Amino acid sequence: MEELKKNEHDVRLVDVRELESAALGTNITIIYNDGKHNQYNEQNIGHICLLILKIREKTNSLLWIFSKEYSEIERLIYLNLGVNNNFDSRCSPEEFQLIVKNAINPCQINHEGKNISFHKEDMKVIKLNSKNQSLWNGSGKEIELTKLEYKLLSILDNASGDMVSYQELAQQLWTDSIKNEKARVANVVFLLRKKLEEHSNVIIRTVRSKGYRLGDSE
Repeated sequence: MEELKKNEHDVRLVDVRELESAALGTNITIIYNDGKHNQYNEQNIGHICLLILKIREKTNSLLWIFSKEYSEIERLIYLNLGVNNNFDSRCSPEEFQLIVKNAINPCQINHEGKNISFHKEDMKVIKLNSKNQSLWNGSGKEIELTKLEYKLLSILDNASGDMVSYQELAQQLWTDSIKNEKARVANVVFLLRKKLEEHSNVIIRTVRSKGYRLGDSE
């Protein structure tokens, strides 16, 4: 955590009871498992599995497990439940902060091996149907959206790849002032992402602690 903070990452240590809500709108959620392999038991693994499932119901952001030690079986269990990666104490703080940096700031690699950033020109063109409040995917299929989902996707589409903050989205989605605006917006994004992942190549990317933007599939 100290290494990440030195590199200007916004890092929060949260209690397990707050983990589900804290995962909303977060680029990376890391579950720290301090149990050693010679002490691990089914109850501990089951507890971590339950946390993974609860977080995956809330968000599709990156989810990692950092453990002191664990077996290959544990690693496979967590990956099968939707964890993006496993780490242990062999990963140094310097190495870990570079992994985090690269995960938060994704880049594309061209055929010459050079790093190139995402550009607006790379964005996939989407077609929104205002009459039916729906989205046409690349295969000509119409994806039905709720009023809030359609409105949010329209706002991001009009931003042409630029980031739209949580506050801006909340102000346009709900005319009245609301509580927990970040969590409310994140919930709409979560439901919308599920539809887009199943039927479209449109990607809603999280901009760390700020908001969302449309991006292309990797």
